Amino acid sequence: MSSATFSAKDVSVIVGGFPITGFESITINTNPRWEVEHDNEGSAIRVEQANRKYCTVDIAMKQTSTDQSILSGIYSEGSQVPVLVRDSNGTDLFGASKMSLELPTAIAKAKSALNDNSWQLKGNWTVCYIGGNT
Repeated sequence: MSSATFSAKDVSVIVGGFPITGFESITINTNPRWEVEHDNEGSAIRVEQANRKYCTVDIAMKQTSTDQSILSGIYSEGSQVPVLVRDSNGTDLFGASKMSLELPTAIAKAKSALNDNSWQLKGNWTVCYIGGNT
């Protein structure tokens, strides 16, 4: 019997053609595809959302990560860039052809501990497949 395994080392993140290796975590939030509404008689009906492919991608990094200069450059340019997140040990795949860095990290420094910096990309996903690990 085989068991599913997961390792963050197996997750590839590419933003604007640049591999991002210094991340602590990645969170992808998508809009719900369906919303429940009620018709004239009060019956619940399911309605597909027009902009259901809108999503945010949050990337958390330690302040010591050198990859922040890549994201900072993309933010400074105001560019829309492709984003790919793939688990090479599983079947999860996320891709977007055009995303913008809407929210840069806050600049925060502490004497006693390293801070996590958070970057947020926004746009419409092209592929979002959650398949688990093998």
